[in-house]
Formats: sequence, structure tokens, C-alpha cells
Amino acid sequence: MMCKGMLYDYAAALQEDNFNLENKIGLDLRAMEEEAAHLSGLIDTTRASKRDILAEIVEVERQIMLWERKIILEKEVRRPTTQEVCVCGEV
Repeated sequence: MMCKGMLYDYAAALQEDNFNLENKIGLDLRAMEEEAAHLSGLIDTTRASKRDILAEIVEVERQIMLWERKIILEKEVRRPTTQEVCVCGEV
């Protein structure tokens, strides 16, 4: 049979354990919240970088298409006119 003193000691130990556990959980939660905020910032930064890179890719592709058109036009301009006449069969 347990006496009142032992029950009081047991209850006090449980209260202390609960208090310590609550503090530990609170600290862990705050640390996780800080990490989540940090990771959220990294995600935002990464998304912005991705958006910028995609915009650069689109611009580079546009420039490539323009240069390809210029090359084709330059080849057409430099082609000898006599060759065009010969192809048509008029010479």
C-alpha cells in the first residue's frame, strides 16, 4: 500500500516530467518553425531564379531563331543570279 507521501512524490515527479516534456516539445516546435521559414525562403528564391532562367532561355531561343533567319536571308542574297536563271531554264 502506498502512503500519501509517496503519491505526492510520484505526482510531483510526473508534473516535473510533463513540464520538461512540454518545454522540449515547445523548443523543438520553434526550431522546426524556424527551419520551415528558412526553407520557404529558399523555395521562393529558387522559384524566382527558375523564372529568370526560363525567361533567359526564351530570349536566347528567340535570338537563335532571328540569327537563323538572317543566315537564310544572307545565303539567298549571296546566291548568284545566274544560277537562279539557269534553274528556271531561261539562259
